[in-house]
Amino acid sequence: MVVMDCPSSLFQCAFVKKATRDDQVNNIFLLSATPRKVTGRTSSHKIRHFPGRKVLKIAGIYKIAATRQKVWDALLDPDILKVSIPGADRLDQTSPGKFDAEISVGIGMFRGKFHGTVESIDLNPPSSQRLVMSGEGPGGWIKGEGALTLRDVDGITEIEVEGEASTGGVLAQVGQRMIGNASKKMMGQFFKNLNRALNR
Repeated sequence: MVVMDCPSSLFQCAFVKKATRDDQVNNIFLLSATPRKVTGRTSSHKIRHFPGRKVLKIAGIYKIAATRQKVWDALLDPDILKVSIPGADRLDQTSPGKFDAEISVGIGMFRGKFHGTVESIDLNPPSSQRLVMSGEGPGGWIKGEGALTLRDVDGITEIEVEGEASTGGVLAQVGQRMIGNASKKMMGQFFKNLNRALNR
């Protein structure tokens, strides 16, 4: 764990997870209450803002032990995505880059299954893409959008993520800090699973 000095505007400072042997990946995740640039770089994608009871700004940097082309292909592969997305009960490709999904979510006392879609747009292989997702369940709804930028770094692939998500309904009544922690955990687990899937 690395302790970092952070502005007081951040309700969650920084999470740094050192790679275990099977991970082969160094994750850095920042979650803030206000928009924040990552590592001083500016994304070419513009993130739309969604109305909702809770809004989270999400930014992270992840390193995957695979070539950039291999990582790019994996991000569009339904079989790899299904084993990588935490809680994915079903993931069906409905058209190139678009998926219909059922995902079980647990945040604190809240438990629910969401049905929704995930779509990759603005594709610039193998460098960048934008993900747009939405889902509904008995506990409310969630919408989000994120820009993914892939870079070659010392023989591995660095993925920079920047976006936001909003929630409504019962899910929005869950504390923002709890939602933030759950989002951080799910994103970290996704890239951990993706790294494992590409290094079997």
